[in-house]
Amino acid sequence: MSVIKCPHCFTVSDHGVNICKGCRAEVRYGFGKRSVIVSFILSYFAATNTIHLLASFLPWITIDKSNGFIVIGVFLVVYFSIMLFICNKLFKNSIRFIRFTRI
Repeated sequence: MSVIKCPHCFTVSDHGVNICKGCRAEVRYGFGKRSVIVSFILSYFAATNTIHLLASFLPWITIDKSNGFIVIGVFLVVYFSIMLFICNKLFKNSIRFIRFTRI
C-alpha cells in the first residue's frame, strides 16, 4: 500500500485515510466540486459556440427559440460528459489536504 505525506504537519499516513493522524486535516481524493463547476461552464461555452459554428457553416440549418434550447441541451450534455471523463482521468490520483482553522 502506498503512503501519503501531509503538507501541513509532514505526517506520513497510508493511502486511503480520510483524516490526517497528525493535524486532523481532512483528506480528499479525486477531483473536487470546483472541477465539476468549471467543467459545466466550459461545456456551456463549447455548446453555444458549436451552435454558432453550425449555423454559420451550414446555412440551411435554422436554429430558433423553439429548437435552440434542445440543441444546446444535447451539446451541453455531450460536452459535460466528455469534460467529466477527462477530469476523472486527469485528477484520479489527486490528493488534497484540507485543514480547517478555528478562530
